[in-house]
Amino acid sequence: MPARPRGRCESGDRLGCGRAGHLICHQAKTWEAELILLGRRGRSGLKELMLGSVSSYVMHRANCSVLVIQGSLPATDEA
Repeated sequence: MPARPRGRCESGDRLGCGRAGHLICHQAKTWEAELILLGRRGRSGLKELMLGSVSSYVMHRANCSVLVIQGSLPATDEA
């Protein structure tokens, strides 16, 4: 496989139907990606356990480096 030019960055998007983490890992492998960049909402505890976490799935199963950026949740008026 020829080396990529240094400093070259490509990105892309795809629309798919299925489990998001699996689709992201598969697409990264197809593209021979060196890095996956993901955002996360910041769910924790029971919500993440019940709903799962795409970023967690990708971090543990991707064949390349994964960078996860933590988003901030908007303030609520709940007391």
